[in-house]
Parts: sequence; C-alpha cells; structure tokens
Amino acid sequence: MKQLLIPSALFLAALSLVSCDGGKKQEQAPEASSQEQAVPRTPGEEMLAVMLVVKDQATANANAGKIRELAARLPKDMPHEESVSIMNEMLRFASRECYGSLDLEDALKTIKFDTGEYTGSVPLDVDGFEPTPDEPGK
Repeated sequence: MKQLLIPSALFLAALSLVSCDGGKKQEQAPEASSQEQAVPRTPGEEMLAVMLVVKDQATANANAGKIRELAARLPKDMPHEESVSIMNEMLRFASRECYGSLDLEDALKTIKFDTGEYTGSVPLDVDGFEPTPDEPGK
C-alpha cells in the first residue's frame, strides 16, 4: 500500500501544477543563456525537448518512435525534477490536438519511472475520501 502512496502523491502534485498554471509553459530564467537551453545534456532533457516539439497529431505520429527510443534510455534514478517535468508534459498533451495518436499513446506507455509507470488512465478513489474535521461530512 505504501508503494502506491508515493506515486499517487507525485501524480496528484503534477496534476495540481498543471491545473494551477492553466497548461501554459513557464518562462525560462533570464540568466540561462540560449545556447545553454538549446543543448539537452541528459536523457530526461532530450525526452523533454522531443515532447515540446509535439503540437498536433502529425508531429505526434512523427515523433512517437523517438519518444519510445528515448524512454528506453531513461535512467531509473532520474532526478526528481526531470521526472516531474516529463510527467507535466505528458499531462499537457491532453490539451493539445495530438491525443488521438495511438503511436504516441503507446510510446508514452513505455516511459517508466522509479515511482511506477504511465498506464494511460487516472484512477480516482472517490470512495476513499474522508473529510477532515474542517470539512462537512457526506
């Protein structure tokens, strides 16, 4: 049970970040040079660079193979910041016109983190909700 708690918490945290920023990209820090931003240094950064290119179904289909290839190279001990960025980008795909791509969907399912893997669905445990003392009961 404890193994499911951490992935669920991470996923909900990523979901709240996406819903708070409205799916908009955050600006890069101005002190980072453009050359520094242009060259991915880790497999996670390479994955993000390819994911940012995907804007519609045509680019989703064209880049699905590259995403699958990069997913196989992702290290299991990837830095937390990179894995959260990848999860956020996966959630943002829903707001783009690329989510009808079965190739992209299959490629995303190959991404595995040490906290679990993307299954293509979000289970909601509505029955498990217990109100806090400040919230009214059912």
